[in-house]
Amino acid sequence: MARTPTVVLFRSPSGRDPYAILGRHYTIHTVPVLVDVFDVGALQAHLGPAGAAAGSSSRGRTVPGVASTDSGFEGVIMTSKRAAEAWTCGVDEHGSSVDWSTTPLFSPGEAARAVLAPLPTSLRPALDTHRPAKSAAALAPIILARPSRAARCARLPATDHYHAHAGAATRQSCECGAATEQDGVGDRGGDGNQGEREAYRPYLFLTGDKTLRDLPDALRAARRSVVEVQVYATAVRADMGGALARVRGDVYGERATGLSVGASVGVGTDAGTGEGEGWDGDGRAARSGAPDAQPVWAAFFSPSSAAGVVPHLTNWPALRIAAVGETTAAYLRSALGGHAGLPGNVDAVADTPGAEGLLDAILAADGRAGERPALTEPERA
Repeated sequence: MARTPTVVLFRSPSGRDPYAILGRHYTIHTVPVLVDVFDVGALQAHLGPAGAAAGSSSRGRTVPGVASTDSGFEGVIMTSKRAAEAWTCGVDEHGSSVDWSTTPLFSPGEAARAVLAPLPTSLRPALDTHRPAKSAAALAPIILARPSRAARCARLPATDHYHAHAGAATRQSCECGAATEQDGVGDRGGDGNQGEREAYRPYLFLTGDKTLRDLPDALRAARRSVVEVQVYATAVRADMGGALARVRGDVYGERATGLSVGASVGVGTDAGTGEGEGWDGDGRAARSGAPDAQPVWAAFFSPSSAAGVVPHLTNWPALRIAAVGETTAAYLRSALGGHAGLPGNVDAVADTPGAEGLLDAILAADGRAGERPALTEPERA
């Protein structure tokens, strides 16, 4: 019986891993690549002192008895799950005297939103603020097309300005950053000058040590101010080479004899077979020089992990490349050409970053589009 096609996921699995759905169609192996080191010290200055009993609005006005003040930012930008995890560490460790609930979050995909969702609303940016974006670079036109927070509030009638944002609270920060007061219609966030109300504030951009420059450069080219705060750094795991060698042995059997990659420390795999049993491919495996080999997909989830893995994949038979989004795909296209024995292109890119998008892209590239059944609610959870 023909060997089931394989997908190697270069990522760290979560407890209830959504990427397990790929096991319905492929044998899957998971190889953790990166270790993250969070550094939220620089972020603390923007979260504000923990336990503050009073704060200032964006115009410097003290609001007595308010535990939270407006962030002072036009939006918070997180282009990775790790940035959201660093944010969570920051508010857990330091707290925040800032009310973030009216500051928009800009992030591609759903990973960052899923991390932030359990936090109290005042401790996280507003999650549902823009249409989906496939990549970090694709966020730029979305951010640039959005009216400023001040301008959005300036469009409201004066009485609605208070009622739209004050809710049940006596005093609360409005989206424009003004303090709304129950005994009045509130400060409109300016002194009547239309230019002041429409001006854009800085964006708070949480980055890692390898975050690409496309998005902040595009915003600055449009005369927007960006405050970049590095909150994490990534490094390749010491045991990644051994894990990769073991997976190669599992995938290729005897063909891996005498071949090694890095250290000899082995890491277990997450294997499963699915509906792809017996599928014999579409002939594209021949490009690797192994016409009888089943396709082996290498799936990447960030430029950082791809940079650590790609040099070790030369001469893997029948190798095909998949990316979870356009940012990772762009990096792979530039990196693959620098290594002999690797495919020259990215074969599958998820339209929507995530498990379902990646599976759909790989199935389509394998000529199996439409095979995936709709997920059940427990699988989506």
